[in-house]
Parts: sequence; C-alpha cells; structure tokens
Amino acid sequence: MKQIDNKECWNWNEFSAAMDEHLSSHKHESKDLLQLVQECDEIVSRIVERPLSFAHERPQDFVTALLITRSFRLCISAIKISLSGYPEIAPNLTRTIWEIGLWLFLIQNDPISASLGFLLSGVEQEIEMMEYDLQERCSEKECLGNLPKNLQTWKDYRETLEDIIGKHGLSLEDLQKKYGRLSPWKVCKNLGLVRAYKISYAFMSGHVHERGFVNEVFLDESQAGVRKFVLSPVCSGCIEGVLDALNTLIANLCGAAAIIGESDLEEKCREIGDRISKFWFKTW
Repeated sequence: MKQIDNKECWNWNEFSAAMDEHLSSHKHESKDLLQLVQECDEIVSRIVERPLSFAHERPQDFVTALLITRSFRLCISAIKISLSGYPEIAPNLTRTIWEIGLWLFLIQNDPISASLGFLLSGVEQEIEMMEYDLQERCSEKECLGNLPKNLQTWKDYRETLEDIIGKHGLSLEDLQKKYGRLSPWKVCKNLGLVRAYKISYAFMSGHVHERGFVNEVFLDESQAGVRKFVLSPVCSGCIEGVLDALNTLIANLCGAAAIIGESDLEEKCREIGDRISKFWFKTW
C-alpha cells in the first residue's frame, strides 16, 4: 500500500485558516448545543458569587470555585479545539474535568478535610518539584534565578495552610495520608464509580496515554492502495467531542451546587444534563 501525506505542506496561517473554517461551519451546525455554554456560565457565576477564602470557615466554597472555574475553562478549550477539526484532542482536556469531578465527590462527602487536603496536596507537590529543581541546579552550578525566593513563598503558604488545618481541629498527617497523591482507581472504587472508571475514564486515558484509540480520525484508507496521514482538520467526531466536554462539565457543576447547598442549581444542572442526553441520541 502506498503511504502518503498531504501533497502540500502548510504553514501556520493555512492550518489556522482551515481550523477557523471548520469552527465556523460546526458552530452553525451545533448552535442549539452551544447555547448551553451561556447557561453553564450563569451557573458558574452563581457558584463563585459568595465569600471565598481558604481561611474562611467554609474552605469548601473557595476550593469549589477554583475547581469549577478550571473545569469551565477546560470545557471551553475542548469545545473550540473539537469544533476546529481536532476532536481527538478534546478527551485529553475532558479527562482533567473528569478528574476534578472526583475531588468534588470527595468534598461533598468530607467538605472541610477534602478541601484543605486538596490545597495541601497541591502545595506539597509544588514544593517537592521546586526543591528537586533547586538541588539539581546547585549540583550543576546553574543559575538559580528566583527559584529560592519562589520556593520560600510556597513554604510560607504551606505554613499558613498548616495553621488553618490546626484551627479546624484536623490532623496534618491524616490529610496527607487521605488526600495526598490520589489514585483515580482507588477513589472510584471507594465511591462506587467502578463502571465510570472502567469505561469513561479508560476511554479518555486511552487518548491521553496514546493507545491508538483515534487512529481512524487521521488515518485515511478510503482510497484503494493508498494510505493518507491527515494533518489538517477533520470533520468526523467534532460534535461528539463537544457533547463529552459539556456532559462532564455539567456533572461537575451539579456536584458543586450540592457542595454549596443550592438545590435549585442542582435541578438546573440535571435539566441541562437531560438536554445534553437528547443531543447525544441525535448523533447515534
């Protein structure tokens, strides 16, 4: 079989123009679906419009706002890249939204401990990376730049967190043990989400870790005796990428609404989820 790629080699402007063309076309085709973005934005606004501080008596509100903002930004990115003709990239972003959802489950079950555990695990991993980097730079006699100063800033932040954890009557060691370096599999198993892990998470992980799940997206063998490796935007799978991202986002929004105790927002999220499901049925 003859193996060829595109006969022309494009520059960035040509790739960008092709992506914009696909985006414009798919936006028109999926305009009803994309209207859900504004409704999700309104829900996010409700979630973050409250007193927010990790030092507050409800650190879960602050952490939930962080996680939902991150989820929304990832979703918007997944939507745009999918509609622009690179739908096989969207699961790389959607998987992170899904992983954020695990933290939201944990926070629902143990609001203060899980929220402070989330912050603590992040700062400790940051410090660990920076300390190793500093050690290597010193060993190789490389420029340290602002690394020592930045490392001290993170250590000061950790001390502040440790003080807050103590004020809540929590054990630093217990939080480190329970919430440091979480395993998605163990979390899903404990939460009764084995099916979701075995199907949804495995599917997205196959994209992230490259298991050949998406070869058919860019490998064109439709012409007898010719195999084409497509670098330019494609048409197939674009709407599905959007649906996956929105569906995962709305699940996180529903969890966030439960954490802050807004039952009307939970109901709104479920209603949007039902509409997403109807869009799914149209693609089958």
